[in-house]
Amino acid sequence: MKKVLLVFLALVMILSMAACGEKPEVIENFDDLDTTKFHGALSGDGNFLVMYEGSIDEAVMGAVLATPDGTSITLSEDTIVKNPDGNSLLWFEQVVVSTGDTVALTLEKEGYEKLEFDVIVEP
Repeated sequence: MKKVLLVFLALVMILSMAACGEKPEVIENFDDLDTTKFHGALSGDGNFLVMYEGSIDEAVMGAVLATPDGTSITLSEDTIVKNPDGNSLLWFEQVVVSTGDTVALTLEKEGYEKLEFDVIVEP
């Protein structure tokens, strides 16, 4: 019985380590973006970040991220960074938010349909 339990625990540990080593999905086309994978966050400096669960640098380069009040940024190498997991972070420091706020966003890129979605600013 102890051997079966040890084998089971070893398998669980191996599967956990394999899951941690997965690389994020790379999205190369704007049309392939999934709005449910966007999340709001605050940087250590209190700046607003929009995180995408995956790497979207190529897909959103040159796109415009905006709020309903008209605040917007054009996404570029200066405003897109990676977090330690390899996910894309869209740096949107012009917007002042607090943890728990819901922020309505639009993401537009010429030649593609506009995306509209909300993110909740997570701690």
